[in-house]
Amino acid sequence: MPIFLRSPLLLLMAPFGVYFLFRNLALWQEPHARMGGILVFALMGWMLEPIPVTATSLCLFLGLILGLSEHSPFPLEHAVLSREFLGCLSLPVIWLFLGGFFLAAAMQKTGLDRYLAYRIMKPCGKSPGRLLFGVMLLCAVFSMFLSNTATTAMALAMLAPVFLKLENGDPFRKALLLAIPFAANIGGLGTPIGTPPNAIALSMIPDSRFGSFVGWMSLGVPAVFFGLVILWFLLRFCFPPTKDAYDLLEVQKDRLNRPRLQLLFLCLMTVALWLSSPLHGLPSHVVALIPMAFLTATRVITEKEIRTMSWDILFLVAGGIALGHGMDHTGLAAHLMDSLLPQDLPFVALLGALAILAWLFSNFMSHTAASNLLLPLALVVGTESGQRDPIILAVCFACSLAMMLPISTPPNALAYASGQISSQDIFKTGAVFGLICLGFTLLFFAFGGQV
Repeated sequence: MPIFLRSPLLLLMAPFGVYFLFRNLALWQEPHARMGGILVFALMGWMLEPIPVTATSLCLFLGLILGLSEHSPFPLEHAVLSREFLGCLSLPVIWLFLGGFFLAAAMQKTGLDRYLAYRIMKPCGKSPGRLLFGVMLLCAVFSMFLSNTATTAMALAMLAPVFLKLENGDPFRKALLLAIPFAANIGGLGTPIGTPPNAIALSMIPDSRFGSFVGWMSLGVPAVFFGLVILWFLLRFCFPPTKDAYDLLEVQKDRLNRPRLQLLFLCLMTVALWLSSPLHGLPSHVVALIPMAFLTATRVITEKEIRTMSWDILFLVAGGIALGHGMDHTGLAAHLMDSLLPQDLPFVALLGALAILAWLFSNFMSHTAASNLLLPLALVVGTESGQRDPIILAVCFACSLAMMLPISTPPNALAYASGQISSQDIFKTGAVFGLICLGFTLLFFAFGGQV
């Protein structure tokens, strides 16, 4: 990418360029026109990354509050606009995500993640097919509750001795290495806390039957299993093993000591409370406070771990929600829909256009940034077409299915950095897998996801 496209000066000039273009027109007095300048800023910041994406999100909050005030330069309605947009940082879904961060940090600190990983892999035996599916299942299950990146890093570290036992020319080594990031990306679909696009989509459909923790899992977990099956067949076909049996797993002497046992009980209790929310009435974000309070009170999580948590992800999620709110509040999303998508376009065509666009964007930029930009548009399109839930969910799923480049997701980059797989391996597997799953996603939400 040319260096001038990554210049912070270019990013800062973007909204001013839009302003000077329209300042003498009555159009600029319209809130949706000013929101267009803010959208251009966000688009350039998240796609080109001339400044850190977290900085783009923080500048976005400032722009929303100042740029959408009734009269510039800004004798603004502080009480209204500040609560309206900065309140996105304290939405329930943010606290739900934060609870997941606390559990993930505790598992890594106590070594419970490594202990469980070995116990999951042990029954796989020596069969290459079972070993491959075991690795995929391990990464998918962990990434439902941990970050995809942390899951991939843990799996790569745990399986490092395994890769040393495989010959360099054995395609099964590539199959295992590709299975780790791809399965981690797929597993993120399983729960609302699995990946940031889920949280953004969940904030837009709170009254849907998929708008709760259990409701989302009723859709996400079958989708994860279906994706794993497709990935397993694809990896077996593209990278067939050269042996009928592999003796790869070493005996682990880790024990389920008292701290791990206590944490395991806390994790199981939290998940059980999340799943039984309709019975006891505690919302998922309130349940997330239970492990946060317990882990800090018992000093399992200290100030050191809290400082190292992924706060940037929370700012990204909140920034995307705020951007969507601004686009909807000012009518910009409706104007974009009228301009880009014909009004008489059938529902299936709307669904396909937005999902394919989301998949393409997400291959070249972060999934969170792509969902930040496209889910607000999907919300307006879905609301006006009367098919809000299928369109939002299809776009969300399409973002998470994009993984055909090393830069598409951090898990892909980690696996590529091992030096044992090429970008061509990632591209051909990710492109085929993504297109197959995108096709099934469109079919499901177009014809089966409305019931």
